[in-house]
This record gives sequence, C-alpha cells and structure tokens, in this order.
Amino acid sequence: MKNRILYTLSIILLLSNQMIAEPIPYNFKYTSTDGSVKYLLVDNSTYIMVEFFATWCESCRFEMRTLNSLHSLLPDNIIMKQISISPDTDSLEKIIEFQQEFNAEWEFGVDKQDFVADMFDVGTIPTAILFSPDGYRLTVWIGITELSKYINDINVEVPNANIPVVEGEGNNIDFAVDTLVSNPLFVITSLVIILTPILLMILKRCKRVNGPV
Repeated sequence: MKNRILYTLSIILLLSNQMIAEPIPYNFKYTSTDGSVKYLLVDNSTYIMVEFFATWCESCRFEMRTLNSLHSLLPDNIIMKQISISPDTDSLEKIIEFQQEFNAEWEFGVDKQDFVADMFDVGTIPTAILFSPDGYRLTVWIGITELSKYINDINVEVPNANIPVVEGEGNNIDFAVDTLVSNPLFVITSLVIILTPILLMILKRCKRVNGPV
C-alpha cells in the first residue's frame, strides 16, 4: 500500500513538473499611440520583437540607436514594437515625443493595465523579447544589448532570417557620452564635483593671504 502511494505521488510530481515547464503562448493587449487597443500577435507568419521600456529610462534612450539600426535590417516577416511598462509616468503624448525624438518608425504603445511586467518578470529595462507568430517566447534580451547579439540570436530563432551582421553599428562610447551630456542632472552633478575642490582651494588661499579673521 505504501509503495502504491509513493508511486502515485511520484507520477503526480512528474506530471506537475512537466506542466510547469511546458511553454505557453502569449497574446497580451496594450494601448497604441493612436489610442486604440491592440494585441501582440499580428498573423500566423509574423515574428514580433517587443522591447519593454520607459521614456524616463536613460538606458532605454541609449538603446535607441541600436534599435534603429536593427529595424532597418529586419526582414518583412519580423516586426518591432516598443511598449512602455510605466503607465503612471508615460502618457501617450510622452511616448509619441520619445518616438519622434529618435525617428523610430515602428509601433509604440503602453501597458495601461500595468500587468505585462509581472507577466514576463521584467525587473530591468530595457528588456526585449522575440515572440514566434503563435506567441511563444523565443529569446529574451535583458538590459542594453549589442546589435550583433540581436542579429545573431534572431538569425538562430527565425528560419531564413539571414540578417547581415553590420560592423561598427549599435551602441558606442560616443553615443553614451552624448546621452549623458544631454542629461541636465548629470551636467550639474559633474560641475559640482569639478568646481568644489577648486572653490575650497581658493578659500584656503584667501585665508592665508588675509590671515585669521
């Protein structure tokens, strides 16, 4: 009797593990910048790359040059979408401004229901996911990603994608500097760090010249 119980429990555990490990398709909805509600999936032949971001995220801004380069190389059966997971701060107007600032020609939107981040356990932005035409996750990229990494992974997952690797494109140190310099908080903090020791030195010299008060 004891052996039968153990055998039954082992079968239940095995089946539950298989159910947990079994991949599931996704087709969540979001609000596009035109105000309409849209879904992830397009048709039965189109792969979808979605980047989850926020307009206030500096790393997401840094990523835009790479995404522009990647978008220009994608074949017709792969489309790109960019969805904000910060509905409290990202209005449709802000997202449109962000899209226009970087001349991004792919679709943007926002998860107004604020559940997609939990659905995919997005703890870092930017995070990008490549979905199959039927909604299965194929590849996940977390954080800033090199153009060559995107291309190599997509070529592996999408049959006959054949995206050429372009040398010298994507993230680079010049763009990082440009992004930081365009941030007012970074500029102010840098000036304070640079000027503080200079001002202290001037004050010390003034005290030496004038003597104690």
